[in-house]
Amino acid sequence: MREKQKPGGRSCWQYLSVCVLAGLTAILISGTVFATSDPGTVGQQDLKVALVIGNSKYLSSPLINPVNDSRAFAAKLRTFGFYVIERENLQAKQIPPVLREFRASLKPGSVALFFYAGHGLQIKGSNYLPAVDADITSEEDVPMNSIELNKVLDMLGEAKTRLNLVFLDACRNNPYSRSFRSGAGGLAKVEAPSGTLISFATRPGSVAADGEGQHGLYTEYLLKAIDEPNLQIEQALKSVVSGVKKTSKGQQEPWMEGSIEGDFYFRGGPGGEGKTHAPADPLSLEVAFWESVRDSRDSRDLQAYIDKYPKGQFTPLAKVRIEGLLKLALKDPVPSVDRSSASNSVSNSASNRRKLVAIAGFENKSTYGADKLWDTSGQLLTSNLLEMGVFRLVEWEKMKQLFDWQALSTNSLVKSPESREKARKILLTEFFLSGAVTHYDVAQKSEVSAMSKRKVYITDVRVDLQMQDSATGEYISGASGEASERQEFSGDFSGGQTGTWDPKSGDKALNKAIQMALQKLVDNYKLHKDEY
Repeated sequence: MREKQKPGGRSCWQYLSVCVLAGLTAILISGTVFATSDPGTVGQQDLKVALVIGNSKYLSSPLINPVNDSRAFAAKLRTFGFYVIERENLQAKQIPPVLREFRASLKPGSVALFFYAGHGLQIKGSNYLPAVDADITSEEDVPMNSIELNKVLDMLGEAKTRLNLVFLDACRNNPYSRSFRSGAGGLAKVEAPSGTLISFATRPGSVAADGEGQHGLYTEYLLKAIDEPNLQIEQALKSVVSGVKKTSKGQQEPWMEGSIEGDFYFRGGPGGEGKTHAPADPLSLEVAFWESVRDSRDSRDLQAYIDKYPKGQFTPLAKVRIEGLLKLALKDPVPSVDRSSASNSVSNSASNRRKLVAIAGFENKSTYGADKLWDTSGQLLTSNLLEMGVFRLVEWEKMKQLFDWQALSTNSLVKSPESREKARKILLTEFFLSGAVTHYDVAQKSEVSAMSKRKVYITDVRVDLQMQDSATGEYISGASGEASERQEFSGDFSGGQTGTWDPKSGDKALNKAIQMALQKLVDNYKLHKDEY
């Protein structure tokens, strides 16, 4: 591990604590971790956050340069004032935590950057960046062992950042291609969201060499380009294209997708280093911040808005919502009883006490977007349970803090008696509630008439839920729910199509299926709750 510089503005004790924690982390996991100054100390308009990953030590087909590339790029970004989250040789179990850390560091109106060097592959038009310990024997194994690029882009959109930069030096040969049904090489073309630039090391569907020098060819020219003063990002990327194409004699040509408003410079520019020059309205930033947290079921998100805008226009509403969430999550109400009978009061109080439930996992048995589905399902299940108010519960985010994400995504906590007993002692719950997405399918079809053509997306979802006794593992109740969501886009008279599929439609179908299954399960519990 390279020596870290002492972060500015921190006490010696804080610095010592950071070093100790970093050392323990390096012992416990193989991925190396680096970060710079706390993003919370920087204004939103000046905040620049980067996630930089370099994967070299693959179990299958190791690479030479990605870690060198990521180290150099991270070091360069720090000189430009970026808060950098850096990982080397990322393992599969580390993917969800690092993405959550990246998402938590982003603020509305800030600049976000994602850099990845390592193997990359595509399946059915989606791009995946595999972990170094990826155990991939078929296409179905890829989502649980990789970073899905679309998930990163969705995360940037949800964060309301004003500008997003994505650099992918990930177009090397797919080491798992023999196990795949499809034979597409390189990475797939991506529809970049508004305000996002995506730079690929080479054209979609093509591959790039790892490089014979200290860095990959693409990263070598990228490092030079971003260090040029007074060079807009688009011009910098054009210079990368020219340099790589010339050096490789036309065999490798970097590719760019997307566009941004205003100008961005890594060094220099009219407004100083790393500034964008589109006007920023403070009121718009506040509204964007509020919109990013208003539907959250985590009171900490709402409190973050209050801390940032103590006199904001939504602060009173945020306080009311926090109070409501606390009542739902923490209060353990006892129904009113006839005070004339003390014995009946005690008896009724005990029998009507709400039981504590732990959402112990949400397994994904479908073949679609496994990593996203298990996490989204857990969040939706939590929010629906909170609204129903039937149980007290351990919230999903708390579960992810206490237990390994893979144990939750495979329901191993409730499948193994040893794991179940350990979880029960920590959570002190009466019941475990777990689930599985047993079917998730997105089908596309075109409908053509004499005047126009329509693209139709249909999402079909099936969800199974079950409740069991946390002490004995005994099966108590189960239910399933199914839902379908249809989304259409119509074109003009020439037959062209407009719009793209919105993944929120898929979340809507998933939520409907969960609500249906949950209602059945809760109704059954209410009929027999005196037995438990």
